[in-house]
Amino acid sequence: MASPAIGAIISHYCREADAMRELEEAVTLGPKDTNTLFTAACVSGILKKKPEALSYLRRAKESGYSNLDWAAQDRDLAFLHGDPEFQRLVAA
Repeated sequence: MASPAIGAIISHYCREADAMRELEEAVTLGPKDTNTLFTAACVSGILKKKPEALSYLRRAKESGYSNLDWAAQDRDLAFLHGDPEFQRLVAA
């Protein structure tokens, strides 16, 4: 079973393709799971994959993720902090 945590671990070892494959599998298995979607956004953020990070964050919010204060300061998403779309997503 795919785990978003595996994707996070793999991303730290710079195995980007493996990380993204694990994330996509995890999201496929839990397409509305807010923790999976938020973790996918974070791993995408670590890998500097802006469209993917924003997409996963948007999907997490649409699925009920509500810890937007945390998302706004999460270091894994730091490279998005100045992005207008990111700002709209984390706005209350």
